[in-house]
Amino acid sequence: IKDQAESLAEDVMWNEIIFNSELRFKPVMGKEYHLYVKDTGKYFMSLYGPTECSWGDTGYKGTFRLNYDNRWEIIKLS
Repeated sequence: IKDQAESLAEDVMWNEIIFNSELRFKPVMGKEYHLYVKDTGKYFMSLYGPTECSWGDTGYKGTFRLNYDNRWEIIKLS
């Protein structure tokens, strides 16, 4: 039960970060997106992964998928 509680707490934390991050697009359910943090400490979501963008893995925090229940699922954390 402790592991489940910790996992749920981590999911809640990442979902809160993502919902408060800068999104310049409308996310589509089932698609994967990438979370980055700027030098200023502000988070933003991107369509592009670390190998697909000009800034590489600088600030990369992880890859997430938007689920049907409007919850972000962790795919990969850096």
